[in-house]
Amino acid sequence: MRVNRITATAVTCSLAASLGLGAAGAAGASAPADRGDATHRGPGHRALPVAQADAASAGARVARHNRVLKGVVKPVDQLTRLLTEVGGLQSRKLTPQRAEHHSTAMARAVAPLTATRPGSAGTPPQTMAAQAARDLRDRVDALLRAAVRGDVAGRDAAAGRAVTGGSNLMAAALMSGKLPAPDLKGLPKLPSATGR
Repeated sequence: MRVNRITATAVTCSLAASLGLGAAGAAGASAPADRGDATHRGPGHRALPVAQADAASAGARVARHNRVLKGVVKPVDQLTRLLTEVGGLQSRKLTPQRAEHHSTAMARAVAPLTATRPGSAGTPPQTMAAQAARDLRDRVDALLRAAVRGDVAGRDAAAGRAVTGGSNLMAAALMSGKLPAPDLKGLPKLPSATGR
């Protein structure tokens, strides 16, 4: 079973999240320490309060992006852990205890994306990312059931569907409008699930 591609994707997402954290720190560090009035500056200078507001806005934006990245990285990372363990089973069965461990870990990983928000009258979120997260959890549970039964063919098929579920989650995050649009030359423009 091929797990290298999804593992590399998880590492890439983790790196992106780390860069987001670093950028947030840099944005905070770039804010001027002097909070006094800037009325004595020349006409070529921006007012200090405006510069501080811009820095705070940039830092808040990076922090929001970082939360989105972490929401994707955690489930994908948990998926790679499961695929690695299942891939090493060969013809052996996964123990029910290990299956329970992985199921609980995945449920915990997707919880921030699927949890009911305050004031939503108990209605689960219906965003594409939330739908993809719930779908990934279901695919992982199907993989775990096949692995516990020792159904090698069924396990491998379920593993492929779980990998696709991880791809769905990453694509939903990219198209959510909550991350910057990719700007690498040669990448196609992504459609937006939110119409933005």
